Amino acid sequence: MTILIVAPVMAATTGIIVSSIPSGASIYLDPSNSNDGYKGTTPQLITGLTTGSHYLRLTLEGYADATQSVNLSSNSPTWVTITMPSTPSATGSIKVSSFPSGANIYLDGTYTGTTPYTITDVPVGSHDVELTKLGYGNVIKIVNVSSGFQSLVFVSLFVTLPSTGSIKVSSVPSGANIYLDDTYAGTTPYTITGVSIGSHAVKLTLSGYGDVIQTVPVYYGLTTSVFVTLPVTLPSPTGSINVISIPSGANIYLDGTYAGITPHTITGVTEGDHDVELTKFGYGNVKKTVTVSSGSTVQVIVTLQRSTPKDPIISKL
Repeated sequence: MTILIVAPVMAATTGIIVSSIPSGASIYLDPSNSNDGYKGTTPQLITGLTTGSHYLRLTLEGYADATQSVNLSSNSPTWVTITMPSTPSATGSIKVSSFPSGANIYLDGTYTGTTPYTITDVPVGSHDVELTKLGYGNVIKIVNVSSGFQSLVFVSLFVTLPSTGSIKVSSVPSGANIYLDDTYAGTTPYTITGVSIGSHAVKLTLSGYGDVIQTVPVYYGLTTSVFVTLPVTLPSPTGSINVISIPSGANIYLDGTYAGITPHTITGVTEGDHDVELTKFGYGNVKKTVTVSSGSTVQVIVTLQRSTPKDPIISKL
């Protein structure tokens, strides 16, 4: 018996490279009732295709569909470039009016004129029309434009209240530093503008005068006045310490801070107890506590004692 073995015939495959002018067109290859054949957008390499004839359809918004038959061989991918046929875009117009007139018109974010105004050559479809005018709230309308038709837009603008107020600050004497909510704002007299609505802290400072802080309310579109008479500040009560040493030339330290060499009078010392320490090379240090009263001078007289040098430490080898 002779057995006949029939080997399956493998269909040859190849590919196609599809590009378009302009690029970005949707590619449909051999569309059918069960499969639209979508293969992506140009440029695109499509592989695994059988050799022979194939049907291409390209679509791109703003362009007419392009179709082409392609015969593929098994040698190498076939390169197909298709120029998309342009189509004239359909347009309409938008007539824009407002009350009051003179509002700025923005079509899809682009300034186009002031009301009343007719915008021509507007592409068919949905568009945003925004109207703005100083002292009035902005209004946005969505407008559908049809080919060859004029769409009408009429807007009654509404008055808006200002969102800020002002603070007018004066002082006696003038020239005081102004701080609004701890932020420097200028010197008196001065008007702070663009202040948000609500309560704010206004602080005035001036050398030689006491600081003044006031809570100030701010209202829509109004100016709140603040007038402050700054209080004179008296200097802190102080006295003096007259320091004498025997021998003289000792270093003086007041509360740990160097203050001079004896004999010396330390002025501007605040009331209360203070430590006075004297040091001099070859003499022992001396510390005394003195009490200072306002307007008076305390005298400190110290006899320094020579210090005995210590015996050196000798290390025996």
